[in-house]
Amino acid sequence: METAQREWSLVSTHGAVLLFVAAHPNSTLREIAESAGVTERQVARVIKDLTRAEIVEMAHRGRRNTYAVNKDAYFRRPLLAHIRLERFISALLPELVDAKAVELRSE
Repeated sequence: METAQREWSLVSTHGAVLLFVAAHPNSTLREIAESAGVTERQVARVIKDLTRAEIVEMAHRGRRNTYAVNKDAYFRRPLLAHIRLERFISALLPELVDAKAVELRSE
């Protein structure tokens, strides 16, 4: 008899939303939801959590929102509290770090 495996993910919904927003700061709730595999309502709650925790800043630009990740913030979980988000993001999305370096060099 085969046992059904439970669904789980190494990165939580909050982590997936954070990473997507870091890579796509002008994205819509729908785009974020599609990427994270959750509903727009769940994304709205996650964004609210992240803004309250001062991990993400949201700015209104006309009818759209833009997002900025506070890379100087630290993880909230005690085991990871010594890790800055910048290290986490650059480890999982190195292309963002590379793109930023190219952008800075071209200025």
